[in-house]
Amino acid sequence: MLDIQNNTPFTTTLIPGLDKYGHSSAVVIIKGSFTIDRSSVLVIAEEQQPMLPKDVFYGDPNKTSVKYEADIAPIKMSPDVILVGHAYAPSDRPTSIIDASLQIGTHKKIIRVFGDRFWQRDNLIWQASRPQTFERIALTYENAFGGAIPVVDNEAVEFCTFNPIGKGFAGSNGQALREGLPLPNLENPAHLIQNLADKPTPVGLGFIGRSWQPRVNYAGTYDQAWQEERMPSLPLDFDEKYYNGAHPDLQLAAPLIGGEEIVATNLNESGLIRFCVPRYRFTANVNIRGKSNTYQAAMDTVLIEPDIQQVQLTWRVAIPCARQFLYIDRITVDWRSV
Repeated sequence: MLDIQNNTPFTTTLIPGLDKYGHSSAVVIIKGSFTIDRSSVLVIAEEQQPMLPKDVFYGDPNKTSVKYEADIAPIKMSPDVILVGHAYAPSDRPTSIIDASLQIGTHKKIIRVFGDRFWQRDNLIWQASRPQTFERIALTYENAFGGAIPVVDNEAVEFCTFNPIGKGFAGSNGQALREGLPLPNLENPAHLIQNLADKPTPVGLGFIGRSWQPRVNYAGTYDQAWQEERMPSLPLDFDEKYYNGAHPDLQLAAPLIGGEEIVATNLNESGLIRFCVPRYRFTANVNIRGKSNTYQAAMDTVLIEPDIQQVQLTWRVAIPCARQFLYIDRITVDWRSV
């Protein structure tokens, strides 16, 4: 990665970009860390978080979900909104079911949160047990619908392609159904599990795994023809939507321009977080072989961590450089509040 002149208080980096058609670019990424103060205002954090060159998991990458995705995507087709944390029950009474919500402007995502429960059988009728009370539930895909089961003498595994590390999946034919099989803690209130045949789309507020559906559908085809004709270039059916890591319900249709209000309900101990996205403008001036041009970066990622009262915002701009990345003389990043 090349150095750039950074005139902002935030973390910046420069990476090369290359699309499936062979068009090259210099991608400038600006990552700002903020603290939510007592007046619900985002304040620039004294300590800025570094760029992440690779995904960070909650534990074993083969068994847990992604907590923080790498920052170095070359492009995002729409803004990602992610929340890392927990759903909280009210502190004044025992609770077994609540609705937690995240709203960005007019866009709202609601998750119904259940205490731990499992399938049980009363004579011939299968039903969900009464959910246990809870204080908080982790908003990870481990607690959403999904999972994996061994089949064929435990030598093969069938898994939920939308979430292989979740709970509640009993196989395509229900062959792993048993008393005590956990049900998910996180559900879509509009599509709750009603019976054994239900296999809902997993819900969550975190990053979707790169090999999970529906994200993996955008990765393209890596077959023998690709190996012989295009490798290591991206396949021609690669879709840049693959770079978006948020849950599909939190990939926004409209750009983020600043000023949008974000409201999180039952996602921290106080029960409510409310703040506005700051209005900043970032420009990147690039000088290649003596020719200078200025480009404006766009906000494309909002990462909220209510448990620690922090927010990370990311801006990105891809600068066309026509195979001249190594000839960049200088990139200067400036900012202003608007």
